[in-house]
Amino acid sequence: MDKYFLPIKAEITGDFAPGGTTRQNHSTATQYLSGRSMRGAFASIWPRGELGNDEFLNKFCRGDIWFSGLFPVEDRVSRYPYRTPLSAYTCKYGGLKHGIYDLCDDSSQTPNCCSVCKAELSRVSSPFLLRMDDGNIVPFSLKQEVRINNNIANRAKRTLKDGVFSTDIIKKNQHMIGWLYGEKAQLNEFVEKISTAPDNSFNLSFGRRKKAGSPLKCTFDGLIHFAATNTHLKVQRRIVVMLQTPAIFLDKWFNPCFPDKSFFFSDSVSDLVEMNLEKTFTSSCEINGWSGVHGLPCAPMKSFDSGSVFSFEIKTEDPNEIESIYDDVFRIYDEGIGEMRNVGYGRVEIAYPTTDGGADV
Repeated sequence: MDKYFLPIKAEITGDFAPGGTTRQNHSTATQYLSGRSMRGAFASIWPRGELGNDEFLNKFCRGDIWFSGLFPVEDRVSRYPYRTPLSAYTCKYGGLKHGIYDLCDDSSQTPNCCSVCKAELSRVSSPFLLRMDDGNIVPFSLKQEVRINNNIANRAKRTLKDGVFSTDIIKKNQHMIGWLYGEKAQLNEFVEKISTAPDNSFNLSFGRRKKAGSPLKCTFDGLIHFAATNTHLKVQRRIVVMLQTPAIFLDKWFNPCFPDKSFFFSDSVSDLVEMNLEKTFTSSCEINGWSGVHGLPCAPMKSFDSGSVFSFEIKTEDPNEIESIYDDVFRIYDEGIGEMRNVGYGRVEIAYPTTDGGADV
């Protein structure tokens, strides 16, 4: 059966505090909403009388529908920003004004210092990079503010000890975009269950202030055929894969492991490519949280963090074999890599803009 993407456009309309990390008395907000959080939000507005039946389990637990998550978008461009790759460096003092040096880019002959002021290079600190229509790359982050809260004793009407804490709040009017992935009939059934409005609009609640209301106003867009999503990719002899979201890799004993080329390419073409470890940049993180579908805390899992970069070299000169490799690249771009891809983990970008031959998207 043919697969389709169902885009979802969202706008933040109220106080929005998606769960991030907590340090001492301050809670940070995540830079995007994971597919698992997105799945739980949809489960919370599913018809009450149908929770746990076969249709619910097929769509939310058995992989009939995949949930990408929601990513911030900028009104000035038509796509969501790229996660900043771990291979991207800039001048320690001049910042992005002195340019970006990607250590994966062979064509740029990346120097050991800034070419403008000869200062040391440091990793780009912005969580996202946005490519403008004129080709310039600018930093991007969510519009946030900090809210100060306190706990008051009911009788004494005084602030409790250690009762002052702060929370990051994403500001109103921030736009986000995501998508669902599955068969056309399954997606149409899902839309009918979620939205009854003529314009296919609905509301979702996320984060710590979920009980305060529905801060996300969402709309389903038109279906996009699976084969039409990767026509923009420009694949060259050096393949650079960057994680847009964290990815989970497990070995045959279900233990976390470092991914070799077999995690990216099928057996028929894996011998035709070679991983370049000198051009590979990774970091790890732990995935945990709460499952809105099961109503239980999620078991912590080790993963490779978003922004990790994996570089591969094509060893063959045969045009037919190279075409087969390209087919695998298009597949992982559309379907992702690793485990739990149905809830948004393992999303990748191919030849992102800071490398030569960046994808025109």
